Amino acid sequence: MTIPLLKGRRFTVHDVGSSLPVAIINEAARQTSPGQDPVGKYLTNFGPKASTAAIVGMWSADVRHVA
Repeated sequence: MTIPLLKGRRFTVHDVGSSLPVAIINEAARQTSPGQDPVGKYLTNFGPKASTAAIVGMWSADVRHVA
């Protein structure tokens, strides 16, 4: 996907099933905490297992993908 990254980092080979789950959010998600940097914060009750995921980046477009 050629979507520009505004903040943080992209997924890496170190983001595997045995590591802390990570997420890259879209710009619309930033509106939940206006004026705050979302990178470094956590999503709770994330995914089918209600996990916690660290926000490591933010895309510039509103893209939704679940894998």
